[in-house]
Amino acid sequence: MKKTHLRTRNHHEQPAPGEPAEVIASMRFLVDRLPRGYVHPCTIAQVKQKLAALPAEDLLGIRRIRLSAAKMEMVDAMYHEGTITIYAVPESFKFSYPCHPGDSFISESTRWGARWQRLGGEWYCYWDKERYGRYILDHVLLHEIGHHQDDFHRRRTGEGIEKFAERYALQAEAGRGTPGRQGSPRRGRESEQADKAERTSR
Repeated sequence: MKKTHLRTRNHHEQPAPGEPAEVIASMRFLVDRLPRGYVHPCTIAQVKQKLAALPAEDLLGIRRIRLSAAKMEMVDAMYHEGTITIYAVPESFKFSYPCHPGDSFISESTRWGARWQRLGGEWYCYWDKERYGRYILDHVLLHEIGHHQDDFHRRRTGEGIEKFAERYALQAEAGRGTPGRQGSPRRGRESEQADKAERTSR
């Protein structure tokens, strides 16, 4: 499972930041009805608790957070124009990949508690509910907020889309706030492909 982002070029006026609770109160939180065999990896209450621990300035412009019923292959969450969508997952918390998902992603997910197995040409990833929920709240959600920082605040300084979002997540995890110019490791093939596409479009 991976994170993704739809790039926008909209410019936003930035209101003065207040307390996190004030910004969170201005957001819409949506929960889709789930199909049989699927669950949401976290609750809205857990999402709000995580947001409340972040600087209010980092949350400005996030309009909507949705726990979606959509079943996305190899995608945990997505950011697009002020909306963060977190996708439904199988209630077994077992994910399959038709090809190697990338060393950096395997390393990252293992760090958060995933177990991997290769059977023939297929790769399988196993989570328990609690660890996967923590991964979504404490890393994936922060990664998507990193994409929002890029779009809304225009904080990226020439580095790739995925690289900036991942660096934001890692620094927020460590309690170091919004990224400056110091780099951090890329995310496997998704990062490389996104950054290559971005360079090609310039």
